[in-house]
Amino acid sequence: MKRINLIIIALCATMNIQAQRTMSDMLNEIEQNNSTLKALRQQADADKREAGTELGPGDLEIGLNRLWGSPTAIGNRTDFSISQPIDIATVGGSKKRVADRKRQGINLQYAVDRNAVMLEAKQLIIDIIYFNAMAKEADIRMAHADTIMQSEKSKYECGEIDMIEYNNARINYANATAMQTQINSQRDAAIASIKRLNGGKSIDITQICYEPISLPRNFDLWYDNIEKHSLTMALWANNVALRKKEVTLAKTENLPSLSVGYMSEKTVGERYQGVALGMTIPIWNNRNKVKQAKAAMEATKEYQKDAQCQLRSLLESLYIQCTALKQNTDTYRQALDNANNSQMLKTALNLGEISLVEYMMQMALLYDTIDNALSTERDYQKAYAEMMAAAMAED
Repeated sequence: MKRINLIIIALCATMNIQAQRTMSDMLNEIEQNNSTLKALRQQADADKREAGTELGPGDLEIGLNRLWGSPTAIGNRTDFSISQPIDIATVGGSKKRVADRKRQGINLQYAVDRNAVMLEAKQLIIDIIYFNAMAKEADIRMAHADTIMQSEKSKYECGEIDMIEYNNARINYANATAMQTQINSQRDAAIASIKRLNGGKSIDITQICYEPISLPRNFDLWYDNIEKHSLTMALWANNVALRKKEVTLAKTENLPSLSVGYMSEKTVGERYQGVALGMTIPIWNNRNKVKQAKAAMEATKEYQKDAQCQLRSLLESLYIQCTALKQNTDTYRQALDNANNSQMLKTALNLGEISLVEYMMQMALLYDTIDNALSTERDYQKAYAEMMAAAMAED
């Protein structure tokens, strides 16, 4: 069996992907076509419009009274009034500041939801690349198993080996065939899932190698920078700021509100007209609103602290996992590069120095190492993707 360069390539740290679409290209396409994100964008637009529905002035109040006099000799009376309420919270900008914070929070929440969809898509792409590499390896193993089986068949027909040796070759071929079928079915399932995320449109993913990733050297330094730019923490910071604005708004709404307008009164031979002023004093409706707003603000601050602790704990756990997986990936890469016995085993088998069973046992060890190397590389890529998604950071 020739040196398995495919696996070295599949585990390479860098690769020439100019003829293939990058991960970023595929994710951008999914973002444009994903039906969930389309719905979330429309819902975000609707929510932002709703946040600004109370920013306008209050509705005009128009009154018209027609009163019939009794006795009829005194004539009838007609009253007309029009007034405009003046909301201090609107005039002072308190409602606008609350609405601005709500709109900013909606944008941040959409970014968080988008990130979850993109993570699912990225991990599926990573799976498909893994299955592509495994499918290539399965093709190599099946072709090799077929060559051995045909050789053993010829030897059996010539009486050089017994039926046991020939059956071992047939079993080896059956195992290679089953592996190929299993890998292809798993790849097809992953391709169907990525098609679903892409709005029902197919994506051609032919890579067998991953794009290079760079694990931060120092977690503490990396986290300090991440915390400053994390969308998760930005969302909670905005929530706290929103609660503060709501406290201010609640205090403003406790102030009396005014109304100004015009009023006229017309009777037989007389008419009165002039300015109308009014005042509404909040006594019952706004009771405890300030206390409630302050309590909500304090609760949000505690949630913010908890989110900060949760974020650091999650990222540190994923960082430790990524570090271990990277070390294992490098170890497998070096072993396959420097300790690949496939060619020597083939030569020994052809010279009759080892039996077919011994050859298959030795190759099984190599195959297990190759499988572990590919799966470890995939796990590393997926753990890194999850870490970056949790950090809400770009690669």
